[in-house]
Amino acid sequence: MKDQNDIKHNRDDRVLLPLPIILSANAGEPEAMNIVLSHYEKYITYLSVRRFRKKEGYTYYGVDEDVRIRLQSRLIEAVLKFKI
Repeated sequence: MKDQNDIKHNRDDRVLLPLPIILSANAGEPEAMNIVLSHYEKYITYLSVRRFRKKEGYTYYGVDEDVRIRLQSRLIEAVLKFKI
């Protein structure tokens, strides 16, 4: 059973990106954009999981790379369009 400290720690895992990093990425700094992409990497991967079917008839779950790349592109576009 989890105690209060474990539950609190799980809530703290969802830390927001600092505004200076977002602004740096918005200004076109590649290192800041990489920080933004790595921050959302797990979530993008989660959203990219799809069910695939093999020729033999069985199904499995895997990351759809096309969807993952499109989500990354959308994130980059959103950061570049960000205004305060």
